[in-house]
Amino acid sequence: MSLLHALTQLGQRGTQWELGALAKAAGVPPLPDLKLPDLPAMIGGCDFTALAEQLGHTAADALLAQFTDPTIQGLLTGDLSTKRTQLLAYLDTLDQRKDSLLSQITGATGLGGALGTAQDTLSGVRSALGQATGSPLGADILGAVGAACPAAAGLLTYAENTLSTISSDLAGAESFLGSLTSQLESLTSLRGFAEDALAELDAHIDILPTLLSTLGGGP
Repeated sequence: MSLLHALTQLGQRGTQWELGALAKAAGVPPLPDLKLPDLPAMIGGCDFTALAEQLGHTAADALLAQFTDPTIQGLLTGDLSTKRTQLLAYLDTLDQRKDSLLSQITGATGLGGALGTAQDTLSGVRSALGQATGSPLGADILGAVGAACPAAAGLLTYAENTLSTISSDLAGAESFLGSLTSQLESLTSLRGFAEDALAELDAHIDILPTLLSTLGGGP
């Protein structure tokens, strides 16, 4: 089975390929492929006579003996418990990654805000000279200022260079923030799939004792 059985049970919300793509986008390992069998319909008990007719008395008795064997029961329940531990560890990995992303998003948001404030402040220099804040000072303005006050022209040049750097850094910060937000969205979707898988696994863990009891050997 190429899909997590939980996805099949809950409306087939994604394929294994899609899960892998989500994990890659979120920067985490892929979701474990549990490959659980379909849950049986628990309607009525077990007709041992009908079972013997289908398999033969010897095979039916041998089958019942196997599933009433504590060793077999332990292997079945232990396998599910191991899978559950693995899935819980994966969910913990997702939560750690989420915390890291949220921290980075906070930092990128703060950096973007600080750069935006600095950009607005330095843009005031352009406004003071009658230039549009989004346009650099022209050579004519810088030339006129330089003829009257070379020091002021030098400072204006520094301000223009700083503004150019800030604009580039701000674009980079915005792009980084967008990337982090996209990763968080992928992580959130992936965690939903993992929670579905855990619910399906728990359903198997819950039903297994009933199945074993139906055959006369449940814990």
